[in-house]
Amino acid sequence: MYDPTGTYSQHAGVTITSIFENTKSKIIVHLLHDDTLTEDNKQKFIRTAEKYNQTIELIDVSEYVRQFSDEFIRLSGTYTIGTAYRLFIPDLITDIARIIYLDCDVLIGIDIKELWDIDLEDKTLAGAVDLPGLKFNSSIYQQKMRIILNGCKPETYINAGVLLMNLKRIRQRGSLFQIGTQWILRRGRMALAPDQDALNSIFRNEIKIIDSRFNQNVLKPNMSNCIMHTLWGKAWSSFRGLYSDSMYWKMYLRSAWGADTTPDELIDILNSKANNAKPKKAQPFMKRLKRKLFAFVPRQAVKYILMDIYYRLRYRFTSLTHRHS
Repeated sequence: MYDPTGTYSQHAGVTITSIFENTKSKIIVHLLHDDTLTEDNKQKFIRTAEKYNQTIELIDVSEYVRQFSDEFIRLSGTYTIGTAYRLFIPDLITDIARIIYLDCDVLIGIDIKELWDIDLEDKTLAGAVDLPGLKFNSSIYQQKMRIILNGCKPETYINAGVLLMNLKRIRQRGSLFQIGTQWILRRGRMALAPDQDALNSIFRNEIKIIDSRFNQNVLKPNMSNCIMHTLWGKAWSSFRGLYSDSMYWKMYLRSAWGADTTPDELIDILNSKANNAKPKKAQPFMKRLKRKLFAFVPRQAVKYILMDIYYRLRYRFTSLTHRHS
């Protein structure tokens, strides 16, 4: 968790509360954080775990973060550096063979033991397909081209926001931190979803596909009995009447962050969020037509192929230069 403004801890706390609320199993949460975690938020995590008689371990990864090169941070693109912290897991949590990884923007509407009990068989990772059944359009086409050029298949490319990880098998490959960061640096701008692309490419023949209900990112009203991943509009930023929105604020009230929130204060919060959820205006007919037409033009394919060739040549030239220096 990377929290420079001090506000993201609340969302991680809500995710953790949703885990505790929906299981009878004993849980150990390993929260990877850096020096942006405030003392106040640290105590709220501890109080939330104590309320449910569960355990939370706060693991400071600041020393690891300092090992990121400037180029690696620059290549992280639109993602915050916190998304790469999952690469530290096998090196930091060494006393167990498997673990569940969760992003901070997921809500657990099932007993997490259902995910834990999945048989990994001889696979290293288990996750849900990232782009299941979406209609063809230019945006999806670009993503699929990126996935293919990174050595993966769109139908087996998983979303890394919910993962079941076989740490024992990962450690057999060496340090995931070193392997992952080297892969991202080698691929350059082709890795637009840096650590997710890296995990899918590195373990592309060692991934088990699980049901989409374990990472449901296309949210609808009255959706429950799944792990909800609020990729398309965060539950805390707008109130759209979705089940995930209601669940977020219910878990907020049961966490240490919402323990002192009065009903009137909650109403004020929800009113402000509802104002942020105004429907988008329909685009003019000609603009929509142009988007549909350009969806079938392979210009993005050419762009990504040229980018792929460029970064492969740059990496090879750099390697040869270093070899002869």
